[in-house]
Amino acid sequence: MWRMLNGSSPQDFVIATGVSQSLEDFIQIVFEEYGLDWQEYVVSDPSKFRSGDPVRVYGDPRKANKLLGWEATIFWGGSGQKTSESRNGKKSIGKGL
Repeated sequence: MWRMLNGSSPQDFVIATGVSQSLEDFIQIVFEEYGLDWQEYVVSDPSKFRSGDPVRVYGDPRKANKLLGWEATIFWGGSGQKTSESRNGKKSIGKGL
């Protein structure tokens, strides 16, 4: 954030891992942190899906890497783990899973 704010000119940056991940993947990881099977608790109704919504999400961080020297340190799975850790008060075990 500091590097973005202190650049020579205002720009937009994508802060992402560059790895495609679905919402289902994220939910599964968070539930596993609690020792639960997400499918026992989450109901998905396909009739509520919007045709234009992406099934998987991807962010391209190359501009942030090139101009700011930024690179992701938490990858697939790590973001879900960090979310549950912050709710549980657990300490991080390191970079990603």
